[in-house]
Order: sequence, then C-alpha cells, then structure tokens
Amino acid sequence: MLTPLAPAAGKHFLAIALLHPFEEAVFAHTPTPFEFSLHGRFGAQQAYRVASGRSRNIRLGYFSWGLGHLVRFPKPPHPFTLLTVNLTVLLALFSTDAYQCYAQGLCICFVFYSLRVFLRDTTAFLWNGSSVDSVAMYTLERLSSGLPVLTAPSDGVESATVMVFAGAGSRYERNQDRGISHFLEHMFFKGGDKYKTTKDVSAAIEGVGGDFNAFTGKEYAGYYVKAAAKHLDLSCDVLSDMLRHARFPQEEIEKERGVIMEEERMYQDTPMYRAGWDFEQLLYGDHPLGWDTIGTEQVIRSVQTADFLRHKEALYTPDNLVLAFAGKVDQTQARSLADKYFTDIAGQKKNAFKPFNAFGSDRVYLRTKKTEQAHLVLGVPGVGALDKDHFAVKLLAIILGGNMSSRMFLNIREAKGLCYYISTEVDSYLDAGSLSTRAGIDQSRLHEAIALIIHEYDECAKNGITDEELTRAKDYFTGRITLSLEDTEERAHFYGKQQLLYPEVRDIPQYFQEIAKVTKTQVNALAKRLLTHKALRLVVIGQEENKTKLGELIK
Repeated sequence: MLTPLAPAAGKHFLAIALLHPFEEAVFAHTPTPFEFSLHGRFGAQQAYRVASGRSRNIRLGYFSWGLGHLVRFPKPPHPFTLLTVNLTVLLALFSTDAYQCYAQGLCICFVFYSLRVFLRDTTAFLWNGSSVDSVAMYTLERLSSGLPVLTAPSDGVESATVMVFAGAGSRYERNQDRGISHFLEHMFFKGGDKYKTTKDVSAAIEGVGGDFNAFTGKEYAGYYVKAAAKHLDLSCDVLSDMLRHARFPQEEIEKERGVIMEEERMYQDTPMYRAGWDFEQLLYGDHPLGWDTIGTEQVIRSVQTADFLRHKEALYTPDNLVLAFAGKVDQTQARSLADKYFTDIAGQKKNAFKPFNAFGSDRVYLRTKKTEQAHLVLGVPGVGALDKDHFAVKLLAIILGGNMSSRMFLNIREAKGLCYYISTEVDSYLDAGSLSTRAGIDQSRLHEAIALIIHEYDECAKNGITDEELTRAKDYFTGRITLSLEDTEERAHFYGKQQLLYPEVRDIPQYFQEIAKVTKTQVNALAKRLLTHKALRLVVIGQEENKTKLGELIK
C-alpha cells in the first residue's frame, strides 16, 4: 500500500493538471526532470487516493491533460507527459476501482489527442493541399530594445551557431564611402573590452574547436560563431564583445588597409570571381548594387576610426539587426543568452539604401588580360526576391545550368567538351535580380561557346521546359535545401536572412510549398519574357581583344 505524501498532495496534483492546458498553450513548456519527478510522485499519490474511493480529482486532472494537448494541437505531445501518464496508470493497478478510473482518464486523453491530430492534418490539407505537420521550426521574440531573437533548433546535432545579421551591406554606401561596410566587418575582429586583440578572439573560439567568420554582401552583413553546443555561452560572449565594444584602434586600421588591398588584388587575379563582379557592374551600372563590395582604393586608404564609429552607430541598431540561434539550443536558452549578452544594443537605424530603378545600358564588358582560359558571364536581368516569380526563376536556372543533369552541362560541357566549369545562377536582391551563365572556356572556342549558350536560352524561350525537367528541378531544389539545413550555420542563415530582409519568414514546409506551386506554364512564360536577345549582357575576361565582335554575337 502506498503511503500519502501529504494531505494536500492530491489537490496539488489536480492544480498542476488543471493548469496544464494554459501551460502548454501559452508557454509551450517542456517539464524539467524535477517537474517530471513531481508529476510521477503526485500520480502515485493519486493512485492511493483513487484506491480509497476519491477519484473525482484524477478524472478532472486527466480531462485537463487531454484538453492541454487539444489547445496545443500544432505541437507534438511531450514525451515526459506521456511517460508520466503510463507510469501513473501502472501505479494505479493496486485496485480495480483505480484501474477503471485511469482507463477512463486515458480514454479522455487519447480522444483529445486524436482530435488534435485530425484538426492539424485537416487544416494543413485545406490550406496547403497536403497533410503536413504545421509545427513551427523556429521561434521569434524580441528583447526590450526591440532586437529580434530567432531560435531554430535542430534534432540530432551537437553543435550550435549564433549569428548576428545587420542590414548594413554595401548598397547602403555612398560614393564617398564605398567599401566602408566591408572594411568595418574586418575591424570588428580586432577586439573589444574582454577579448582585446585578434589573437584573443581567435584563441577563445579555436581553443574549443569552434569556427567563426563574417561576410558582407550588397544588402546585409553577418557575423557568426559555431561550436559545440556546450560552448554556446562562450560563443555569445565573444561575438557580443566584438560587436558591442569594438574600438577600431587607428594602428589596427593602418595595418588592415594592406590586408584589404591584397584581398582586392586576389580577386583581380581570380577571373572566375572577377567576371561575376564585372557582370553586376554591367547590369546595375553606377548604382550601389553595381559597385564592388570591397570598395575603392581611395576609401580604403583614407577611412578613419571616426568613420567606422559613425557607420556602426547608423546601422548596427536593434531595429536593423537579427540575432539568430540554430542547432542544439532551445528558445529558453537562446533568450537567456540574448538577455545576458545583447540586451544593451541601442539606437535607431539612420541610413536607408537607394532604391534600384533601371538597368545599365551597356551590354558588353571586356577585360583583356593574359589568362589560360577565357572566363565569361552571359545573362539577363531577372526578378527580385519579393517578386511572384522568385521561385520560378530559381527552377528555371536549375533546369538551364544548375547541376550535372542540366542543359548547359550536358549540351556544352559533355557533348562539346568546351569547358570544365559551366553553371547558371540566380542573384536576387529586394528590388532587382539577374539570371546568368558563367563558364571557363578554351580561348580559341570562346565565340562558339557564347553562341551555344545563347542557343540554349533561345530553345528554352521558344519551346519551354518539360514536365520531367520541372519535377527533377523541384526535387533537386528541395533536396539541396534539406541537406544544407543539417548544418547549423546554414540553418541560422536560412531563417535569419528572411527575418532581416523580407516581410515574412517562410518556414521550411512553407518554403517547399512555394516551390511545389510553381507550374510549367509559369516557368515557360518567365523564360519567354526574360531570355531575349535585347536583354543579354556579356562579360569576358581573357585574351579576346575584339569587343565589337562580342557585341555582334549577342545581337
């Protein structure tokens, strides 16, 4: 016979159970091991009370437990809850009356649980045309400063990434400060209050086998630390110290000027990269989207500490940042770390970027230099990231040259042996975009390669794509996303970028549904509209000297 824990134990258990619906619905709370132990002990106490003929409370408790799962129907039941239920039922077998009471309680629970599943799947089918669990794979909350904190947990991983996104890409620059965004990214790694030097920063993260880096694009910059989940506190400590307490000492600026100039020369000596930058300059003209992110030598050699502080104050503000966590981390832990390390970031965004209005009028850019291969980029203006055809143009690019079973790869590399690398890509900004094919070509067959790429564009625009090509492209697209999101850094990037730039964040099922909705008719209409000869732009880096001839080829 079980001995009562205390006269109030049964009432306490009933109170916990009656609060369960609110706990589950409002807080999405997962019991701690201590709470789980209490549930089990109070369940045992209730078994004793039921055996004594006092069963009303336990029936009410089970009813509320079932109701808790109903109101929380988009989320799966907690394993702790189910285990507690079953353990309590076993304890209740001390009497026949108790067994009957708990059997009734379990029936109530499973009725509510079944109703939850039915509602979830029916709603998903009506909304999306398929039965998909609508469980959100991320959570979003804000600190008192307004800083968004996004958490995207992953099962089965032991790492965690913390990443800060800033709406501080190079398109926010003016002509007189071209390159300051990228230079500032470098300077953040020069140390803060606690980790005072580059060595201190790198030793702290690399000392636990972690990885850290940053990037600057046209629309945003990002800073991240990725390490074993047990070191997440350290990751946040280092990252927050860099961003909050960066001092930008003048002596470090002087040294970093040389580093950035060598980085720029490296890209000049890497034609397959340089050609892509030249293509954006050709396409977007004298607009920040067309400028090199690395900036001009004049700015790199003249920028001072005050310039960095001013730029940081203008753009690194709570309303222009996103703090993202991904991997082995939950919402509670992420919020606690955000409060601990990032809560005092303050200010309001002061700068806005210049909207894009018109594509450049030039159609050919030739950079003649001694190279072993001719490197080309041949493409057209595309659509922006917010355009209704955003997903359609991505699928079109995959079909044209997105993988080894694409048209460009099979018809130009495999069939003709013209190149080693060839691919078709999409670049999408908020208000502009492009679709382009790039390749490294035998110098003597450059003109032939250009003609063949244009032929593939023409075929697609005239005759469209096949059902089989569209199906394979969709499967490839979703498959690559699935693989990439197993990396916690990629997962943080997937969600954080959307939160920073776009009106809404698409969860993975929603993202896949957008891909699934694209039709062959939509892709064909887009190909016909985009892939015209008058829209073609061509960049060539190599020994070619006849720019006029290149212009004739794309007409």
